[in-house]
Amino acid sequence: MPTWMVGIDVGSKSAHTAQVLDDEQRPVRKTKFSHAITELEKFLNTMVSQAPQGTEFRFVLEPSGGVSKMLAYYLVDQGHAVFWAGAEQVKAMRAALGDKRRKTDRTDALALAHLGAHPEHLNRVVRPTGAHWEALRRGVKLEHKLAMLLGNVTKALKAAVDEAVPGLPAVLSDLDSPLTKAVYLHWTHASRLARQTPEALAEALERQSGKKVSLGLARELVQLGQQAVALGWIPAAPASGLDTVISTEWKLLQTIRDALERVQERNYALYRLLDPDGSVESLPGVGRVAAPAFLALAPLVQVLVHSRQLRDYSGWVPRVEASGLRKRHGRMSKAGPSWLKRILFLAADRARHSDPQLAFIYYRAMVMKGAPHAKAVCEVGVHLLDRIFTVLKEHRSYVLRNLEGQPITAAQARALAQQWKVPEEVRQRQRRRNAAA
Repeated sequence: MPTWMVGIDVGSKSAHTAQVLDDEQRPVRKTKFSHAITELEKFLNTMVSQAPQGTEFRFVLEPSGGVSKMLAYYLVDQGHAVFWAGAEQVKAMRAALGDKRRKTDRTDALALAHLGAHPEHLNRVVRPTGAHWEALRRGVKLEHKLAMLLGNVTKALKAAVDEAVPGLPAVLSDLDSPLTKAVYLHWTHASRLARQTPEALAEALERQSGKKVSLGLARELVQLGQQAVALGWIPAAPASGLDTVISTEWKLLQTIRDALERVQERNYALYRLLDPDGSVESLPGVGRVAAPAFLALAPLVQVLVHSRQLRDYSGWVPRVEASGLRKRHGRMSKAGPSWLKRILFLAADRARHSDPQLAFIYYRAMVMKGAPHAKAVCEVGVHLLDRIFTVLKEHRSYVLRNLEGQPITAAQARALAQQWKVPEEVRQRQRRRNAAA
């Protein structure tokens, strides 16, 4: 059965540009059409009339906003296979076609059409089956955005505190502690710290934080201030403006934390509604935050055939670099949604402690292959992704098993996982290697 590829460069304000290729990738037709449903139907009917009977059409678009999503969903509703292509993929295909420097609507549409010949490297467009699924997908992406913002603000806050009083974030790093809040908001002037006695500082901090403060900690904070003043540390002066930066970053931190907590609670409520049996949460390393994210993959998994396709979608596969008879695997691909990569890494790092099969994969990567921690966790993540695929595809809970494949209890699984604990000397060797690099 022939398959024609259709690349559509979506115009948010102008007309869409379409390029049609036949099953031998020969140009058949290029045209433009507007948002109007009449023009879209005319384009589809004309294309169908030109194609041999029984021809399937594979549409490829670049995700560029609400217009592209609306068009893609319409095509899916008409029974067509629709795929998203990333900007880097389009750029690479343009270069391969000899149009590296010419970026036009026509060249983009042509590149998209040619990409349709390789759907295994594209992301299948799946229309959510209900409002709750769409809300879950949006909530998962929002959770990721807020988590990344939280990380950036946390780094900026600690950097400002470290500039005000060098070494202070290393002494007080727990941002959940009332004591840390009291010090960061009231005692980030090195000259003021230096003038205090440990007893006076401890008494002041107890009033401001409501917590007992040891004289040893107060003495350490006073010494940090004295060291900064002795070295003539200018940013320690109140006029430097660092106190404003620190207080603003702290307020931002609390605002983002509150928003993140609300989003996570809503996502989990949607998860319980859509997965009442808790199948996804039965997976190792998957808790209240990861479960909604992995469940959001369910509509996609239903149209996939093999777990390898989910691996390709996630981007958790190494790039293959080939030249002549030489072939090797490079760094991890940059493809795939960032929200999935982040949550999969966190879940994989937890799962290796409670699943003996995944614990052995981590052990083998670290001890037998000499891989660093992050690379070993990524290897665990690939196997965890296969398990996620099976659970979502078959609508069943995960069963913990030993290395021989026999079902075991959660307590037995944790005990067996401890047997594959990586020796400390192996970790130290990796740290030395990283330091040397």
